[in-house]
Amino acid sequence: MNKAILLLSGNPSGKTSFINTIKKSAWIWNINHKDYIAKIARNYLYYTEGERDAEYYTFIESIARVLNTQYNFQQVYVEEMIRKFLSDESEYFTDKDGKKFDSFVLVIHGLGKDTVKFLKENYGAFHLCISARILNSNIEIYDTVLYEDDGDFEAQSIRTLNILTNNGKDKKLNGNFTA
Repeated sequence: MNKAILLLSGNPSGKTSFINTIKKSAWIWNINHKDYIAKIARNYLYYTEGERDAEYYTFIESIARVLNTQYNFQQVYVEEMIRKFLSDESEYFTDKDGKKFDSFVLVIHGLGKDTVKFLKENYGAFHLCISARILNSNIEIYDTVLYEDDGDFEAQSIRTLNILTNNGKDKKLNGNFTA
């Protein structure tokens, strides 16, 4: 079994393309602490979110800020999900179409800088940014950057997945690499 923890940042369209690409080769578990907060708000606080507009994001962000200040919620939630991910000893998962996967990726979205640093240092998480070439500011803070507007984006996504899950057996991941 091959597992990787991926901290995903960048353009929403590029992140979606990346996830859809690697879903063909690995079992993906997506988490975002703010999605969990939204679920709690809907189920227990009688919040009806309607559209995901500015009002929705402001509401969820305000709750997240309070929870993070009072309880370090983001890090506690993410660590709990990582423990569940790492403790699963399944040899493979099968999707609804019967396809078997022996590579597993926990994709975590929406993290603050301190949590990213903590997860990289303590869990060996890999921080990936998906960007367009024209929007490449702050690229040095990521382990690597994939450019969604490059012609070989899909191939680079699969190559990155193979390195992370050690399916590219001849390549070892030691610190930063260029995809």
